[in-house]
Order: sequence, then structure tokens, then C-alpha cells
Amino acid sequence: MKGTAAERVDAALREHGVRLTAPRKTILDAAVRMRGHFTADELLERMHAQGIPASKATLYRTLTLLVEKGLLEPREFERGSLRYEVASGAEHHDHMICTDCGTVHEFVDDEIERLQAEACDRFGFRMLGHSHRIFGLCSRCVARGRAAGAAPSAITASPPPVPGRRGPRRARPA
Repeated sequence: MKGTAAERVDAALREHGVRLTAPRKTILDAAVRMRGHFTADELLERMHAQGIPASKATLYRTLTLLVEKGLLEPREFERGSLRYEVASGAEHHDHMICTDCGTVHEFVDDEIERLQAEACDRFGFRMLGHSHRIFGLCSRCVARGRAAGAAPSAITASPPPVPGRRGPRRARPA
């Protein structure tokens, strides 16, 4: 889909029959202008700092709607903290998360993608998507002499929440 991010959002919402109200448009515009990964609270704080009125309830409902329509991607980099990034339609990427300073580095590795596809083929698994996260120390924290201690609280075994689903699905024995 061509056009600016705001035009893509507007077109996608109309395509799905979603009415673009003034509060939704304000929140969408603010979300599209955010750089990198952001929390709902960070978005709300930025909006209020710029004098843009928004209620927390409308913000959360709009973010959920954007995720459902594939316009925002939810990311859980640390336990209990959901971050969002604008779905750019660009190539899939994975994340390295520094457990000391919180820096998130995006990367693409064709070999990792190939190995995941091979594993799925081997098990007869049809992959619909994935989220690959590597936790550790970034080069700056390593250079400052930070040491990797116990398992960081950022590590979580659960996948990012999917709107409309309650908790992980368990595999059933064959």
C-alpha cells in the first residue's frame, strides 16, 4: 500500500469499515509520528505534552483497534510492558534487547529465517508469524563493564498478547 503512514492507516480503517472519528484520527496521527517502540503511556504523555487532549480509555481502545487491523505491532520486551511499533510493511525484523539499559536493536538475519522455516517444515508446522527476541547486554553496556548477572526480569516465556485471545493455547496430544 503506497502513501504516507497516515494515508495507509486511513485507507486500511476505511477498508475494514471502521469509522475514523476525530479522537481516533488524533491518536493515529500521534502514533504514526512516534519513533521506534513506544508504550501507550509514552504516547499519551507525548500527546499531553504537545497540548493534544486524549483520554486513556480512548487511547487504549484505539491502539487495540490498530493492532487488530494490522497497523500497529505489539511487542513485549519486558514482563508486563507492551510496546508498539508502526507496521511499516517493510521486511520482517527481530529484536535484541539490552537488559541493563533497555535499548532495543532491530536486526534481520536471513540464516535465522531459513532455520526457522526448516524447523517448521520438519515438524509439519505452518508458521503464521513469529517474534524473535534476544536478551543480553548491548555494546555500550559491555564497554561500561556491566556484567551479565542472574536471569533478567525482562525475560518472559509467554508470547506477546494477541488482541481477542485470553492466554496461550496449549498443544493437545495427538
